[in-house]
Amino acid sequence: MSKKAWLKYGIYIILLLTFILLKELVMNKLNYLYTRNWGAGNSYFLFITIPLIFNLTIGMLIGLEHFVNEIKKTGRWKINIPKLVILGIPSLFLSLAYHIMSINISFIQMTLWKVASHFENNFPVFQIIFGYAFITCLYKYQERDMG
Repeated sequence: MSKKAWLKYGIYIILLLTFILLKELVMNKLNYLYTRNWGAGNSYFLFITIPLIFNLTIGMLIGLEHFVNEIKKTGRWKINIPKLVILGIPSLFLSLAYHIMSINISFIQMTLWKVASHFENNFPVFQIIFGYAFITCLYKYQERDMG
């Protein structure tokens, strides 16, 4: 393995670890503000949105190498629909469960709560999976000349 590959993956893991550490620092600060203000105001929305953004970004960072390789290719951009539908949409749904439950429609809240209560501890995993699925479902397709 070349030194360039070692350097690339070394930078890659440092970037991921830095991003995860930054997420933890921000979440500790938000948790402090949320408990200090007894969840008043916009703090709940921030409390559920900030980790969503961080986790989606972590998933996208994990799939970044694929995306960079696709950028280098020639051809038209396409979307891997099966990957997006089977992996992306369910992950997106579970990633946004807290946001959807904040909609003030009791049927949606009750139905989603029944589903989400089984996956509550895994929401960050689904958010990371969605970020990964989103960035890796994009690819370039080059039509072959049959002449």
